[in-house]
Amino acid sequence: MQKHEAKWRDYHFGYSMNFINQYTASEFKAQAIYQMKRIEGIASRLPMVISEEAQQEGFGKPGEPGDPVLMDHIANRFASTYSQILDWADDLRAFQVADRTGQAREMLVRTVDQPIQACREFVDDFSSAIEAAIARRSGGDMSDIELSIPVTFTLDSDVIPEFLRLIDLAISEGE
Repeated sequence: MQKHEAKWRDYHFGYSMNFINQYTASEFKAQAIYQMKRIEGIASRLPMVISEEAQQEGFGKPGEPGDPVLMDHIANRFASTYSQILDWADDLRAFQVADRTGQAREMLVRTVDQPIQACREFVDDFSSAIEAAIARRSGGDMSDIELSIPVTFTLDSDVIPEFLRLIDLAISEGE
């Protein structure tokens, strides 16, 4: 996840280093429909990547050893999906649009605030749990260690009505 920190900073500060041609509000609204379908597909993979089944296969059932290769695979897929969410926000911000349409675009970007934050918190919580497990083992505690880190990923659909209000206003203003 650390290798994606620069992307997160760009996301956090609200800018894109990319450039896509100028779009009118109507053109951007059409693109937004496609982009929403795209992010739904990307975000839907997060729960699958760290599902209970995937975690049991990778980290082992209680009392069984894990599979280091599968652990690495799960971690890489999780980080890759996180990166794709950040890329989606960057792609959306790369559309060159007028002011009101830009406000609408930022509302749309906010749909991924929760999954991005949840990914970051999951990694922090998981790292802390692993460090605690290592400390237990180092201290001589050989009892089973069970890791359970609940996480929920949701796209914020509450911002869609505000996006539509702003984009329709931009269209009516001739942007």
